[in-house]
Amino acid sequence: MNKVYLIGLVIFATSVCANETQVIYGEDDRVDSFELSDKKLADLAKSNVALIKTSKLTAGRTHPSIKGKTLIEKGVCKTERFAKQLAAARCSGFFIGDDLIVTAGHCMVSESDCANQSIVFGYQYDPKFPKTYRVKNSDVYTCSKILVQKYERSGLDYAVIKLDRKVKHYTPLEFRTSGKISKKEELTTIGHPSGLPQKIASGGSIRDNSKAGWFEANLDTFHGNSGSAVFNSQGVVEGILVRGEKDYVTDEKRGCRVVKVCKEGECRGEDVTRITSIPKLNDLL
Repeated sequence: MNKVYLIGLVIFATSVCANETQVIYGEDDRVDSFELSDKKLADLAKSNVALIKTSKLTAGRTHPSIKGKTLIEKGVCKTERFAKQLAAARCSGFFIGDDLIVTAGHCMVSESDCANQSIVFGYQYDPKFPKTYRVKNSDVYTCSKILVQKYERSGLDYAVIKLDRKVKHYTPLEFRTSGKISKKEELTTIGHPSGLPQKIASGGSIRDNSKAGWFEANLDTFHGNSGSAVFNSQGVVEGILVRGEKDYVTDEKRGCRVVKVCKEGECRGEDVTRITSIPKLNDLL
């Protein structure tokens, strides 16, 4: 039987770079994993991970914990969605096979990044435990090596990392190996916006599909979504969420920050590195 830890989480919600933040387009489509009624989406969600600084995972005899602040304590208005939830993820990622995880290149720039971050499956909000977080010890992995990495601030952005051991109990995600997505496809992304527990955002659309290495989309994503898998309507990974519009703006009257909202097709859009841009990805499996 897997040992289960009860972890008290609080946010440190680290922004990586200004141009890697994201935003809401139209209605906010984000939902917590426990709210999913679509079994296919729920199964896909299980194979996505959070990248959390290992120093934030403090092991205890029975209750390891993470210190930090809530979104409200970090200056987000209390009326914003998920503002009271606790968070810890620096970036997101997803499982593609054996001991391999794909994420954004700016999330794994150096071996120091590899050494200092843990990769956690099952980092989800549970309404029964709103101030704590339970995770299986067996679902916490460490980065063993960065196998492939590229980071161009306005271009390709990806990394493939090898874990300290093979992943058990989770199914590798299917990903595109050739060609490119149709501009008419509906998109879904799964990850950790603002470092929050896992969120699923469906109803995304493609804005510009002309670039060879990445495409531009309307997706409800934030800085912690960097490295998130972006799926087509069949549940196949099309790419990696890497950068986008500024995610929060200041409400001067209240003196706190609110989510930036754009109409569909407005603002700069969110950039998704095509999974086919990672050279010889299948050969790594």
